[in-house]
Amino acid sequence: GGGGGGGGGGGGFLPLETGTSLYLPCTYTLLSRLLPRRHTLVSGRRVCELGSGLGLLSCLLQRLRPPPARLVATDGDPSVLPLLSANLAANRADPAEADQA
Repeated sequence: GGGGGGGGGGGGFLPLETGTSLYLPCTYTLLSRLLPRRHTLVSGRRVCELGSGLGLLSCLLQRLRPPPARLVATDGDPSVLPLLSANLAANRADPAEADQA
């Protein structure tokens, strides 16, 4: 096990799971720590994450304040799309939380 790291919008992330396994490539971990510090690179812009897998970066990006103007997350493997969608929904910033940011 292990957690999904801290992030930009306050609060932690739910683990990104594929049933019994947790998959966090080191590049995701690195970017999840760097992006909140440099959020102006994506805040207010249109962002497309290709090869999103389970959506760790997209989960982080949607919680940044201000968030991207539009975020598209997709993957070439159709079998991960339901998990990607579920992870994005589970980690979406609470509107009340966004109002406080």
